[in-house]
Amino acid sequence: MVAIVGISILTVSFVKHYVETQTIQSLSQQLTYIDHILKYANHPESLDDVLNDIHTFEGYDVRLTMIAKNGTVFFDSAHNIEFLDNHQDRPEFISAKKNMVGSAIRYSKTLKKTLVYVAKVNQNGGVHRLALPINYLQDELLGNYQFDYLIGAGHYTPYNGEWLSSFKELNCKPHLKSYTEHLCQMMESKMFAFIAHPDIFGCSNLEWSADLTDCSRAILKTAEDTKTPLEINGNGLRKKYLNCSTGLRPPYPWRPFWELATEYNIKVVCNSDCHYPNEVVAGISENLELANSLGLELADLSHL
Repeated sequence: MVAIVGISILTVSFVKHYVETQTIQSLSQQLTYIDHILKYANHPESLDDVLNDIHTFEGYDVRLTMIAKNGTVFFDSAHNIEFLDNHQDRPEFISAKKNMVGSAIRYSKTLKKTLVYVAKVNQNGGVHRLALPINYLQDELLGNYQFDYLIGAGHYTPYNGEWLSSFKELNCKPHLKSYTEHLCQMMESKMFAFIAHPDIFGCSNLEWSADLTDCSRAILKTAEDTKTPLEINGNGLRKKYLNCSTGLRPPYPWRPFWELATEYNIKVVCNSDCHYPNEVVAGISENLELANSLGLELADLSHL
């Protein structure tokens, strides 16, 4: 498969928008309902009834976590709280404390799966949180919304409860680490047909560095483990070239990343990333030349 020209293409940016406008609204209402139950109900089993009601009417199971102001977990419907650490560093908790409501899509080390989290500050200043497995989104987007396939793209990077521009702000080790974790979680979710421009950090780093090598190796290893193709993206060839120590280069594709890719058992997609009809094949020949020069194998996405 050389180029991907899809009727429906969805990036993580749209997934985030979808979660904020649809899922957050629904789960926030459920959290408000839970707050009322906790305030007025006389029977502890009422909370179980609420979770069962959500399953009955919404068609999915949710995980409820109750977190104190300081991040201590005092209730979790899916896990023994004795084995849960402090949650004050969770991005959805940080965002909720700042904005009253927060959300995140991330991998749960506790449940070993990717979840959609929605957190809301309660009347006592603590945080109540609901979480859905990521396959709920997949069912909605590929089922009810009838998208043909999803493409993962880290246009924005979650960092300390905020979103960084991956085009401009991956210029320090902590930001690169968050970007790497974000991209790896996308691949681990198994939601996406392939990952777009994994080397987008070339936009905000003029010279190659050891930090970029570490970031790249983690991405490539996860791509190998999850068998997720990576995209050599043609849109970077149409952007302003950067003048670095080795001469002019496009922001991406950045050759050092793809040279490292030869050390891993991965497959690639050579794509134009067209934003206009006249760009449908733009950059594909150059990307194919790069892939062929390094002996990178093209992914077969004919099943999409």
